[in-house]
Amino acid sequence: MQEKSKKFVPYIFPLLAFAFVVFMFIRWYSNRVAEQGNGLLSSDLEIINLTQEEEESIILGTTDFSTVEMMAVGEASGEIRYQLLEEKLNFTVTANLPDSNEAFVVWLKEVEGDAKKKVFTLTYSKAGFIGSASVPAEVLPVEVVVSKESDLLLEDALLRGIIED
Repeated sequence: MQEKSKKFVPYIFPLLAFAFVVFMFIRWYSNRVAEQGNGLLSSDLEIINLTQEEEESIILGTTDFSTVEMMAVGEASGEIRYQLLEEKLNFTVTANLPDSNEAFVVWLKEVEGDAKKKVFTLTYSKAGFIGSASVPAEVLPVEVVVSKESDLLLEDALLRGIIED
């Protein structure tokens, strides 16, 4: 019996060390996922495109909406009109942007972080480039960024604006 136990004794410490490392990794991973919660990188973040009527209501200002002028780079200009309604942030971005063969997209970016999520692609209309969406209000405060579609790191963003609580 002692001969059998002598064969396994050298493997006990490495096995315990490996089990400890696995336990710590699982704890770290579960805490990291819990921290993300309903943030911008969460897969639970639901982005809903507004209907044409809702978008026109925001543009025409038929109800109370707040407006944020976006900081521009170059010839670009734009604004964000938004409304907090039933734990949802409804917003529309209107922009005058330089001519480009490439599409322009709107991103939501954490104000104090690097997390970002592509929300929608701007479409051209009589009023310039426009797009709208609805997201959970839990993401506030959030920075709204307009860039070209190929600018995935947002290094050459054309417009920036922050929506606060």
